[in-house]
Amino acid sequence: MGDCPWHNEQNVISSVKLKTGDSPYEIDNNKHLSSGSGYYSLSAGGSVSKVLDPVVLFGSGTYGYNFAETDLNQVRDGSVLKEVHPGSSISGSMGFAYSLSYDVSLSVSFQASYNDETRFVLQRGNDKIDSTVGSQVTGLMNFALGVRVSPKTITNINVGFGMTESAPDFLVGFSMPIDIEGIKPSL
Repeated sequence: MGDCPWHNEQNVISSVKLKTGDSPYEIDNNKHLSSGSGYYSLSAGGSVSKVLDPVVLFGSGTYGYNFAETDLNQVRDGSVLKEVHPGSSISGSMGFAYSLSYDVSLSVSFQASYNDETRFVLQRGNDKIDSTVGSQVTGLMNFALGVRVSPKTITNINVGFGMTESAPDFLVGFSMPIDIEGIKPSL
């Protein structure tokens, strides 16, 4: 990523999602449940952080591309589903963490994502029908408190609030690392 003076740490992220499990577009919806997304996808992005003691600034962004599924033959309410064109997605987050002391820290972050519309091509008799599910925007605001409970262990309690209609209204979380003797090499 070059020599940018702002970055203390930077990471490049990429992933491939395979079409595994039972596709929702290839099963009998009256008899089975899907266990997969039904299409392949690729995603790429990056994250950056900067330490400005006692504050750490951070941010990340990801773009996802979903591949279309064609040659389908699923019966849906008197029509036959022939193609699915899932939309692309863009997501990002940014925030900061502030150290109140060596044992207590606070963080605030904002996450947002945009999923483009998905287009379905159906066939009813000789007619082809396009059906579209609209795009979706999700925003979430998170607040977290980190407390050191031992020299090597920090617990985190977080509360999140949905900022858009498609986001969860309220989230609460608690995390604490578990150290099992013999699993992780000692330092």
